[in-house]
Amino acid sequence: MYNNTVKAPEFYKAGIYIRLSEADQGKSYEAESESVLNQRNILMKFVKDNGFIFVGEYVDDGYSGTDFDRPGFNLMMEDLKKGLINLVIVKDLSRLGRDHILTGYYVENYFPENGIRFISIQESYDNFKLKSSNDSVMFIFACNDFYSKQNSVKIRNVLEYKKRKGKFIGSAPSYGYMRDPNDKGHLLPDPEYAPVVKKIFEMANDGVGLSEITTYLNDSKIKTPSSLKRKNPRARSKYNSIWTISSVKKILKNQMYVGDMVQNIQYKRGYKTKKKLAVPKENWIIVKNTHEPLVDRMIFEKIQDNIRACEGETERVCRGAAEMLKSVPHNPERREFFRDIETMSPNELFDKWTPVTFGVRLNKLLRNILAKLGLYYTAKNLAARLKK
Repeated sequence: MYNNTVKAPEFYKAGIYIRLSEADQGKSYEAESESVLNQRNILMKFVKDNGFIFVGEYVDDGYSGTDFDRPGFNLMMEDLKKGLINLVIVKDLSRLGRDHILTGYYVENYFPENGIRFISIQESYDNFKLKSSNDSVMFIFACNDFYSKQNSVKIRNVLEYKKRKGKFIGSAPSYGYMRDPNDKGHLLPDPEYAPVVKKIFEMANDGVGLSEITTYLNDSKIKTPSSLKRKNPRARSKYNSIWTISSVKKILKNQMYVGDMVQNIQYKRGYKTKKKLAVPKENWIIVKNTHEPLVDRMIFEKIQDNIRACEGETERVCRGAAEMLKSVPHNPERREFFRDIETMSPNELFDKWTPVTFGVRLNKLLRNILAKLGLYYTAKNLAARLKK
């Protein structure tokens, strides 16, 4: 039993926590959702009626209750540790979270251990008061968790149906496409970036290498796919403002650009995990001719043949390099080479390692590797292959 006694209202520096489920993510709001506004009104009235000192609000609009890695929640925890607030108020227990283990940990352990008062209005829960209603919280946590699991199954079934109907259900369309304003499951060419995709395929079809295409895009200061995703302030994807060989190659291999809807390429093991795993290609859901293509199908297939041929040659060269490097003693030069190959650009590697450091045969092989690398691999990709 924690000896936390209720003090005068003015002692408590209140932080209100507001969360809206990620099920509403993707909806259009002029400002904030009505649900967030509704929670705020209820919480602010409660703070005022009870005479608490209001310090601030912490909002996670569009985040799942099963995932506690949320910006608003993380900021609230930081402020609790700093002593800026000592009271957390939520509209109901499910707003704090729906994972019964983690939610129970914060409510039953972390908050009382650290002298933090926690109040949930709807359930009349107050961890600083001995009330009969407090005894039911663990049951409520379990019910909230069960609700999330059932809801996850229902949502997955609906999304599966939409995928097989050729409806786009992703968070962001492929670069060069946009959602149809009249049908969010249908894609239209993006008037600003569809021409960029067409130019990439045109250059590849004319025999221009990936490194040259990448240079052209960067010199032309064309925005990258990841930079466009950052228009959404909640986007968690890695941001790269520079075109890379990998990003160009990803576009050239994307079947979406022939007008086919390609989905179900990744999956999550469960409703609580964020980790995504790759789905075997034979299990992808592909519905043909669902939207306007940006490249002719025959040209697309020709480019795929060229990529596969070059990838096979690069793989052969990398295997040869790996075998040859096995014969090189574990000396400082070898270690330096592996450090450089992870940090230097292909051109820098080529300039540094063409002198006869590893011997004429190895240098010749490195020249071949770096030439292929300039077309299809980054230095880190090559380093990973050579170390196997």
